Amino acid sequence: MEAEAFSYAKCSRFAAHARMNDNQEVATVFQATADVDRCEHFEKEFSLAEWIGTDLENLGAALHEKSRQIEMYARFQEEALSDGDTNAAHLFEFIRADELRQLDVLTASVQKLGCEVKGSLTTIS
Repeated sequence: MEAEAFSYAKCSRFAAHARMNDNQEVATVFQATADVDRCEHFEKEFSLAEWIGTDLENLGAALHEKSRQIEMYARFQEEALSDGDTNAAHLFEFIRADELRQLDVLTASVQKLGCEVKGSLTTIS
């Protein structure tokens, strides 16, 4: 699944780049490849994994993943700073801030369901 998700993202960016270069034929090929990876391959593999639960379970999974990403980008930022790569450090700081905002939105959704968030887990209040 990871390979299909990454291929979709990469081919989508390649398609956008080709469109910016006025090369619609190449853009169409990349976009078609991306669409198959996302709509056929990824979707079918995801269904096999049976990862879809209740809305609350799905929110809990998303909260857990966002928390993991927030920690990961903090580490990346520290490593970039220790390597003297301020461009990468700023990028990781920016992405981490986005992840924190997304975490807040997910937390609010859990609360609207009448639950509270403790760490990255949800419990019914």
